[in-house]
Amino acid sequence: MARSPPGKLQPLQRPRALAAVEREIARALHVRARCTAWIATLRTQQRHDTRRMEVLLRLVELRLAQLCRSRAVLLHGDDGADGAEPADAGDAN
Repeated sequence: MARSPPGKLQPLQRPRALAAVEREIARALHVRARCTAWIATLRTQQRHDTRRMEVLLRLVELRLAQLCRSRAVLLHGDDGADGAEPADAGDAN
């Protein structure tokens, strides 16, 4: 069975890929919320070194942006006009 090129999903593969991306977005949002809460807790406890958690938060936000771009491509195709930033993926700080 021949495989399609990575950029060209078959019609039946697209809904599955979109569902997988949506699950990953939900996980990333959950992790982002946990990181944000953890950083706030560390700050209220006056622990000064939150750098590691802030780096983790930044990585999660980058992954979330990448996933949102993937979702936009799956929904609208790769036409270069992607509104990749979700409404709830704004600045978490």
